[in-house]
Amino acid sequence: MTTLPNTVQERLALPGPAPTSAPTPGELLGIIRRRIVLITILFIFLAGAAGGGFYAWWRYFPKYRAAALVEMVSNRPHTELSVELRNLPEREQERFMLTQSFVVKSPAVLSAALQDEAIQGTTWFKDLPVYRNPLLALTDELVSTPMRGTNFLSVSIATRSPKDPDVIVNTIVTKYINTVLKQATEPYEKDLRDANASLTALDDMLVQKRADLLALSETIQGGGVPAGWSTTSQQGAMYAQHAADLQMQLAQVIPLRNFYADGSALTAEDVAAAEADPYVAQLSAGVFSLTQQRDVLLQRLGPKHAGIRQFDDAIRIAQQRLDEARSDALRQRRDLMIDAAETAYANLTAALSSATENLLKAESDQKENNRRLFAFQLQQIELIRLEQDRQELQDYIDELKRLTAANAAMTIRVQQPATEPLGRAEPSLLMLPVLLALALMLSVGIGVGLDLLDTSVRTTQDIARYVQVPLLGVVPDADDEEIRLDHVELALLTAPQSMTAEAFRQIRANLQYSAPAARQRSIVVTSPGPGDGKTTVACNLAIAAAQAGRRILLVDANLRRPRLGEHWAGVEDRGLTTLLIGEGALADVAVKTPIPNLHVLGSGPMTPNPAELLAGDAFQAFLADAVQKYDQVILDAPPVLLASDPTVLSSQVDGVIMTVRAKTNSRGAARRACALLASVNAHILGAVLNAAQVTRGGYFREQLRTYYDYQPPQLGRGKS
Repeated sequence: MTTLPNTVQERLALPGPAPTSAPTPGELLGIIRRRIVLITILFIFLAGAAGGGFYAWWRYFPKYRAAALVEMVSNRPHTELSVELRNLPEREQERFMLTQSFVVKSPAVLSAALQDEAIQGTTWFKDLPVYRNPLLALTDELVSTPMRGTNFLSVSIATRSPKDPDVIVNTIVTKYINTVLKQATEPYEKDLRDANASLTALDDMLVQKRADLLALSETIQGGGVPAGWSTTSQQGAMYAQHAADLQMQLAQVIPLRNFYADGSALTAEDVAAAEADPYVAQLSAGVFSLTQQRDVLLQRLGPKHAGIRQFDDAIRIAQQRLDEARSDALRQRRDLMIDAAETAYANLTAALSSATENLLKAESDQKENNRRLFAFQLQQIELIRLEQDRQELQDYIDELKRLTAANAAMTIRVQQPATEPLGRAEPSLLMLPVLLALALMLSVGIGVGLDLLDTSVRTTQDIARYVQVPLLGVVPDADDEEIRLDHVELALLTAPQSMTAEAFRQIRANLQYSAPAARQRSIVVTSPGPGDGKTTVACNLAIAAAQAGRRILLVDANLRRPRLGEHWAGVEDRGLTTLLIGEGALADVAVKTPIPNLHVLGSGPMTPNPAELLAGDAFQAFLADAVQKYDQVILDAPPVLLASDPTVLSSQVDGVIMTVRAKTNSRGAARRACALLASVNAHILGAVLNAAQVTRGGYFREQLRTYYDYQPPQLGRGKS
């Protein structure tokens, strides 16, 4: 285990800038390539549905539209001493046209049109379902729209029969003109009388409202004008601050009071105060002096000598006196602290009660004043509203007077009657490419969305973006290999020409350049969860390093579920725990493998407290001895999220390699695992993406094809 300071940059340089949180265009293209089969199937299905729906719409549900243009001009009354008519201003004209568009669809006009024989003889009227009201159907289908910037009103309807829309529109326009002209000739005197009566009543209400507002302002501090805090609100703020201070002080006293409520509770300061007692210090010094004298005498005499026994008796008696003196001092300290806490609690409780009463009274006074102020403001708002209503009513009366003085309210004529439609209005052929484009966008959106919803770590970009640690290498999935791997844990030994073996050699090379050799003497290999391949990475990395000429010790530090014994012959029951309890030497317990320079140390007998055993001095001594005898020590540790052993080990070694299994570990699990290691100041050398699968747009699809083609011809494809 090295103690070199971490003064150099020990992270791998990632290719290119780190990806942002949002997928880049290149990544989106990769997602589309991976999901191209799903996107194609969805597009075929959606495009077929869109095309079929469009054909059914075109073939069985076409719509034919006819429209009529009605010109209307609303006239102002004659000006005084003149017969000239003046048009309405533009804004009033627009409002007038919008009003007339609603009048066309009014129940009075449409009901009269539905009684006409022309509409009752149309196919539209005859084909209406029995459950549908004709008036509601006509209201929904009829379109009445003012043409902006003109005096024209467009009235149109679309039906399935080309013979019906012009008949329906012309009938409705005729009924509308008759209804409007009839209403225009009616006098406005009754409305004017009612409006004047309402104006008189509104004036009386305004007088009464002003009197009430004046009386209410006299009961409010400041005359109803909130110029700042009143005395009541300032007192309330002062009482509230005082109560908050007392509550804060009480919150500090209560834990101390509760702490000393237990007869045995003591703080470090209490123990220090007891130890500082002169009598206790004197007895403690006496015990220490007797112990030193006994140790000096023990160097010359045996432990059973009479002189040694006398010292033992004297030390025991002195220790008993010291323990009694400590107990008395601690009891006196506890009693003193309990009295102080109880006194402070009683004083603060009484003061808080008094401050609370004052605060409640101030709040009550403030609420009453606020209620009056709120009522005053409501009265002001009501007064403003009444004044606005009066002005609107006065404007309405003036308008009625102008209309009463006019001989006619408006001029209406049909500028263009509805004619039989020449072609279909719905659907338009332009909608078909739009529907196909929407089907394509929806298919791509579903494919990309499903990919983005997958929160597992799948690619190297996920390692950089979400886990945010350097990438040491990527190991392909064993199922995608062209060479059969019976034991992927020993791929470098059983299939050295496979791409998996080459991936571990690349990891070895990247690891060598990730930090100085002195900072890689001891390495822990772990993972977020079980089954992620950390044992595979540890074994193959150890083989690769040993094949490079380094003396390697592979240690099974997974004291909960050891795995190295399943892959390395000769790993007996004796192992790491045997060394930690002092029942063997490293040279005797470590097993030599067929690979030169590689030794394997098993986990040893199971222990009920592995974390405590790994955190002890014995493990530090073992690690110091191992790094002196070997160039590199690789420890296979349990998963970070399931046991505390990896965090204990990581704080004692030079670096950690995080194994992340593709499409198994979630991004959150990988981040939590790295965060746990970072919390103990572990040095994460990097991550290994294990079991990366060959998929369309993936990382090994083309690489697997070309890798074996690039091998020497004498090896042959699929041979080791």
